[in-house]
Amino acid sequence: MGILDSFISFDNIRELKRLCHWGPIIALGVIIICSIVAILDSILWYWPLDTSGGSLNFLTLINWTVMILYNYFNAMFIGPGFVPLGWKPGNIHDCMYLQYCKVCEAYKAPRSHHCRKCNRCVLKMDHHCPWINNCCGHRNHSSFTLFLLLAPLGCIHASYIFVMTIYTQLYNRISFGWNTVKIDMSVSLRDPAPIVPFGISAFAVTLFALGLALGTTIAVGMLFFIQMKVILRNKTSIESWIEEKAKDRIQYYQTGETFIFPYDLGSRWKNFREVFTWTGSSNGNGIDWHLRQGCHKYTLTIEQLKQKADKRVRSVRYQAVEDYSGACCPLTKGIRTFFTTPCTEEPRMKLQKGELVLATRGLKNWMYGEKICDGDSPEDGSKVRGWFPRRCAVKYVSDTDEKKQMILNVEKQLEEAKELLEQMDLEMREIPAQSRGMYSNRMRSYKQEMSKLETDFKRSRIAYSDEVRNELLGDDGNSSEIQRAHLLDNTERLERSSRRLEAGYQVAIETEQIGQGILENLSQDREKIQRARERLRETDTNLGKSSRILTGMLRRIIQNRVLFVALGIIIVFTIVLAIYFSVRGH
Repeated sequence: MGILDSFISFDNIRELKRLCHWGPIIALGVIIICSIVAILDSILWYWPLDTSGGSLNFLTLINWTVMILYNYFNAMFIGPGFVPLGWKPGNIHDCMYLQYCKVCEAYKAPRSHHCRKCNRCVLKMDHHCPWINNCCGHRNHSSFTLFLLLAPLGCIHASYIFVMTIYTQLYNRISFGWNTVKIDMSVSLRDPAPIVPFGISAFAVTLFALGLALGTTIAVGMLFFIQMKVILRNKTSIESWIEEKAKDRIQYYQTGETFIFPYDLGSRWKNFREVFTWTGSSNGNGIDWHLRQGCHKYTLTIEQLKQKADKRVRSVRYQAVEDYSGACCPLTKGIRTFFTTPCTEEPRMKLQKGELVLATRGLKNWMYGEKICDGDSPEDGSKVRGWFPRRCAVKYVSDTDEKKQMILNVEKQLEEAKELLEQMDLEMREIPAQSRGMYSNRMRSYKQEMSKLETDFKRSRIAYSDEVRNELLGDDGNSSEIQRAHLLDNTERLERSSRRLEAGYQVAIETEQIGQGILENLSQDREKIQRARERLRETDTNLGKSSRILTGMLRRIIQNRVLFVALGIIIVFTIVLAIYFSVRGH
């Protein structure tokens, strides 16, 4: 009964207006077309009253339709749950960890975000879904995910019925000739005649429903896998994006910190139980959440505040140079802009020539930003944000910013020139003493030129700072004219110094190339010497082996000679003994 009460208890009758939107109209149209055509085709293919299999098939098809519509309307009308208007944490000191919503006049609870479509702060907001014309959040997350699961399963069943119906109905209607294939769709070949006739129109409708079912299976099935991926980590799509931005922020600034998502309980089953429960509603009240061990309940909101401050630092100011009407696909702004319009429900922002925009992100041909209002802000406290074509705006650079940028560029070039001179000095020490004198004279002239450029730059910078100070103090007109002349003179001097520095930089690069050539030659000579040394070592090793071999051969020769002498003595002695004994016997 609790589930039924939550299904039929709308806040008010205005909730029915959610049906008057292109998203629910298309979604319900696809569900109704696929269901009706599948029911009619199941009567043609597998008559439900003849066999138990036909009855089971028919009841399963009806069950898919009822469950899909039940979870669809649950996700639409129950809603995600909203942060109460004027809400603030129980401990007033916790307000420093939370963002304040000017529209709802309340602090944003952890895991909540403001939706521009619903115009409310949504509890555990995942995204705003146009197909249900509502947000997916804390209260309807389980119903929305079940709808994403049941819709592909029902469409797979319906697709099977469509294919079998077309096959059985066309099996006896197709005749093959020598060069032709004929399909007889004029009369029914079944006996008795079917309750629902299958003609050309029925064939076309079934084929169309098959295309809808297959397309829905692929599209909605992919959304289901995406939702299950974030649910098993106890995240939402927005929180996954926040985690990616946290890693990017830490890597960009090299802070050395580690961001740990506080709501991942470490077990997929525990994360699954946070969304799917036996009561049909998600676990918790939408404001207080179970936390990972060692995490703070405001870990995520603190990271959001850091990213918000980082976005203000990284944002770039642009000035509109063309008018833009706010059209979704403006053909007058170019073909590429027309065909690469962002596929999102985020609004387009109207622009008039001269308006300033603070851009926070962008694509190749589009940018997203917030309009800088010179006058009064909107009464509801909302900010004008949206997409606009990139060609309609250029980077806004004031005179002061341009001069500061010029000074920064000169300082950067001076630092690079110093580093080059230091490298040249180190490389010059490795050059042979015979050719070192010529390079040392050049090096001395480069250093003198460098010191002169630094002196001129310091003078120009001091004059510029005096000019800025006098401008801030507000001197009279005559002094301002004199200061302007001084400023122009200093600017010209700064430009001359910059040109000299560039010329010196080029000469230093050429000298560095010459030094690199010399070092390469030296390294090649060093390699040749090392190869010759290795060859000598190999020759010495071979000579040692040869001497050892010769020594062994000499030893063997001496041994053989001794053996030969011994054998000769033994033979002679034996012959003498033989002669002696033979003579003595006679």
